[in-house]
Amino acid sequence: MPKKPIDCSKCCIFLKLEHINKDDLVYVGNTTNFTKRKNCHKSCCNNENKQSKLYQMIRDNGGFEMFRMIEIEKYPCNDKREAEKRESEVMKEFKAELNSMIRYVSEEVKKKYKDNYKKKYFEANKDKILKRVQTYRDENEEKIKIYIKGYRKANKEGMKEYQKMYGK
Repeated sequence: MPKKPIDCSKCCIFLKLEHINKDDLVYVGNTTNFTKRKNCHKSCCNNENKQSKLYQMIRDNGGFEMFRMIEIEKYPCNDKREAEKRESEVMKEFKAELNSMIRYVSEEVKKKYKDNYKKKYFEANKDKILKRVQTYRDENEEKIKIYIKGYRKANKEGMKEYQKMYGK
């Protein structure tokens, strides 16, 4: 049976779990059904098989009874992604250290991470990569020449422009 679509117009962002005595124990989340979500967290905390960072921390700090779940704001939105974006903003605002993953990452941040990862990977594997490139060139010399010849023919005008601009 297919899942019922989530009605994000009823979304709320909540300072999900906050320890009564310790200000640094904070977890932020979002839901469309506050009561149901609260009961779910309480059940997971009491289930020793649930070994997530959050539930283990709650058990280590007096159990669910030592935490309160507070609604921060109503946040009607169009979809789950929009709710996750707002959740991430609230996580930063409240310094929610108990959240084990960031729910929303912008395309700009993803690109920076990817670029940084590629740079580190290249540095760590430079010799292997250069050897593989050289092997490919040696094994495909004729194929590469044909490709370059075809490229030059197809891009004659663009190459002339390039030469005019850069004097090569």
